[in-house]
Amino acid sequence: MRKKELFSLSIQDNSRHEELVLTEIKVLFVLEGKLDVKVEQKQYHLNQEDVIVINSNKRYAVNQSEDYLLMQLSINYQEACRQVDNADIFFWCDSSASDNENYHKLRQLLKHLLKHYIEKRDYEHTFGFMSDCYAVLHQLSVNFMVNSTDYQYSEDDEDPYGERIGQINQYIHSNYSQPISIKELSDQLYLSNGYLSRFFKKNYGMTFGSYLTNVRIFHASDELLYTDIPITAVAYNCGFTSVAFFNKVFKKSYGLTPSEFRRQAAAEDNMQDDITKAAALKKRVEEIIGDVEPPVPEEWEEKKVEICKAQYFVEQKEMFQNYWGDTINLGEAENLLHSSVQGHLLILQRTLGFKYIRFWNIFTEDFYIKPDLEHYDFSRIDAVLDFVLEQGMLPHIDLGIRPVSICYTVGEAVTKKKHFSEYTSEQWERLMKVFVRHLGMRYEQTNLKNWRFELWFNEAYRDDRIERKKISGQI
Repeated sequence: MRKKELFSLSIQDNSRHEELVLTEIKVLFVLEGKLDVKVEQKQYHLNQEDVIVINSNKRYAVNQSEDYLLMQLSINYQEACRQVDNADIFFWCDSSASDNENYHKLRQLLKHLLKHYIEKRDYEHTFGFMSDCYAVLHQLSVNFMVNSTDYQYSEDDEDPYGERIGQINQYIHSNYSQPISIKELSDQLYLSNGYLSRFFKKNYGMTFGSYLTNVRIFHASDELLYTDIPITAVAYNCGFTSVAFFNKVFKKSYGLTPSEFRRQAAAEDNMQDDITKAAALKKRVEEIIGDVEPPVPEEWEEKKVEICKAQYFVEQKEMFQNYWGDTINLGEAENLLHSSVQGHLLILQRTLGFKYIRFWNIFTEDFYIKPDLEHYDFSRIDAVLDFVLEQGMLPHIDLGIRPVSICYTVGEAVTKKKHFSEYTSEQWERLMKVFVRHLGMRYEQTNLKNWRFELWFNEAYRDDRIERKKISGQI
């Protein structure tokens, strides 16, 4: 019986092709050449030095586009969940889509792992190898781990059925050992049997029954390799209704009966690997990675701090004014034009009881406002203010124009820079006069006295900030 490792490393060349559903996490690192990786319905084109993580319960296939050499690090999913204290972990790691310093650190760790592969035969049981594997897992969890639902929603435009496929995979992989049917699954997803059958054929390339059998076969092969459980028990543990049917479908998939498969695996454990091929692969890997220095821990920066001492007595107490509890930060004013945001805001207001809504970026092209205009259209701004007032709340208006950061990948944000340098002092003064006059005519001066206004400004434009603040305050 083999021992199922927490981490396992393998080198794959173009002599092999894989197509399976993972129960573990797999890190792929292209050492040489190019290849295509298909994960569920999405295709990835990887070049040399590219790194990608295939998450657990994902169907994937590796297809060569030319001669390649690929490092694969398999991480036990349950162990990874335990280490990061999260029952549902998901890594968003694909250097072919974006590349940054975090990927460079990950490559260095993976290359150092390969030194163990080159130098020792039984390297997977050494403390050094295990330590470096945990370092890789740490790097992934710190820089590439995301909420699995966030990742599904991020790809909605490219794969509108991504969330449904994820739900199907989750249900089947959680219940494959039970006598589940397409009717039970369709009831779970609130779909008809006919629609779900067509959905399977179109998106999985097979029927529901064939896919379920493949998942059961995959888990059965795991039990045959890593346990001494009798074959009859393996069949029933994996959801097969009879041993005869299990033997039939297993032989169709692997070309061997379950007993032959287990005997062959045991015999391979007792045989030496193909020494010539193993040596050739190690030589290729060594030539590619060269001399790799061990990862250097980040140095701590020493800073002097001042020690402050104070005495407090519980008998002397004073109530704080809860000035922070009456306002909610909404962000860009444009968000308040969306019905979904409006609905969530009303739920929050009923629960938390805040009075003011703070928002900004009202003087942008999204609101039909530009610096060079002679006449202004405040209709969209009015729509925001009307909604706030109709709900019995008051606006807290930041007159500034803040930059907006959009996270396209983990650790990489694209910032749309907007700042007051777009406005000259004369343009800003004219806009302020017209805007204040408009507010006074539409909402009356008596109502405006309880509104809040502020002016945010980028410190990089300090001189402009002082001038604009002076103008705004005077008006």
